[in-house]
Amino acid sequence: MIAQVSEQSTDLNQVSRETEAQHFVFPNSYSWKEFKTLSALIGDSRNIHLNYLDGTVEIMTTSAAHEIIVHLLSMLLGIYFAEMDIDFIPTGSATLESEAKGASVEPDLSFCFGNKLGDRDLAIEVIFTSGNVTKLERYQRFNTKEVWFWEDGKFSIYRLREDDYETIAQSECLPNLDIALLTQCLLMAEPKSALKAFRQGL
Repeated sequence: MIAQVSEQSTDLNQVSRETEAQHFVFPNSYSWKEFKTLSALIGDSRNIHLNYLDGTVEIMTTSAAHEIIVHLLSMLLGIYFAEMDIDFIPTGSATLESEAKGASVEPDLSFCFGNKLGDRDLAIEVIFTSGNVTKLERYQRFNTKEVWFWEDGKFSIYRLREDDYETIAQSECLPNLDIALLTQCLLMAEPKSALKAFRQGL
């Protein structure tokens, strides 16, 4: 099944170059109050992500290619949770923020597993033009157990160990998930075909 998926694959990273996002890091240090003022001015725009860490403000706009991957990934994982009978709470891109922790971060997708809302078990970042493992510091402050980065057509997976993240090859939140199958379906040209192929490959 994986070979069949691969034959139908395309490179959405090429699409990203045609619809680039923008990434800005403000040069000065800002207080939490100043950050919240900026956040209020921006409002609830779905196309802008605003992050904060110890005075550094980062603002990102999202592209069409970014949103395609985010929503397709959400649908693929939804199929997996249903087929594997996994209880989950989809917390999406809900902001994690705390003045006391000196941080604010907006994941592209996030989940709590089980039936209780609490610290995020899994956060996912889809990266085309900005964002990298330096964001792990923000997630660590909110005790996010596992963070995935999707970049250049592949996943990098990090697991929180005591006071730092460790790179792992296989998700511990979803130990039976075939990451190779998920990756190849994400790169398929047609979303409906990707959903069908993923379901058939489980």
